[in-house]
Amino acid sequence: MDFGYSLSYVFEDQAWVSKLAMLVLFMLLSAIPLLGLLALAVVLGYMVELVSNVRSGLPNPLPTWDGYETKFRTGGYLLIAWFVYHLPFIMFFGCSTWLISAVAGGFLGDLTLYVVICCLAPFALIYIALAWSMFALATTEYAESLDQNIYYRIADLWWSLQRYTSLTIQWMIMSFFVNILISLLALIPCLGWLAAPALAIPWQGHLLGQYARHVGIDTDRRQQRKRSKMRS
Repeated sequence: MDFGYSLSYVFEDQAWVSKLAMLVLFMLLSAIPLLGLLALAVVLGYMVELVSNVRSGLPNPLPTWDGYETKFRTGGYLLIAWFVYHLPFIMFFGCSTWLISAVAGGFLGDLTLYVVICCLAPFALIYIALAWSMFALATTEYAESLDQNIYYRIADLWWSLQRYTSLTIQWMIMSFFVNILISLLALIPCLGWLAAPALAIPWQGHLLGQYARHVGIDTDRRQQRKRSKMRS
């Protein structure tokens, strides 16, 4: 996976200014309550198309801004899956908050509070890491097949996660550093506030597309070996 190219490829597209400008517009619209979910679905659909383009090896993978209905539908399924994947964490966080508020107060309460946080935090981090890994794997397949049911085939995703553990860890590390770069950009007044949302999807989408391409190459090889064995 090429971390540097995932940051620089954007500027090789002759229409990068107009494409990023549309991304900024939709990202700003996504901040509007309720209506923003519609804009966010379009943005996620754009990212899915980007992942598919990178996986296919297109020289200019940034998608054009057309077919909004398709982008909305594709991104909508991904957005629903995102909520489903985060629902256990939301419930866990809610129960943890209730438990912490119940034991807080006084010296013993404060001590118990720290103990509860130290005990629960590792489980939360483990779940987030597993959920994001499986969600990323599912998205690589979704970008290829557009079958939203792939997000809920937990057994298949778990098997794939075990097979591609090292590749998944590599993607997670690179994605983490991209998030750091985006956060640093967002600290720059005015220009950074526009650049951060404009580059977040292209950078993360390209990394995920590279991840999808490596997974796809391995899958194609395994299928080819199976066909060879069947012929022999």
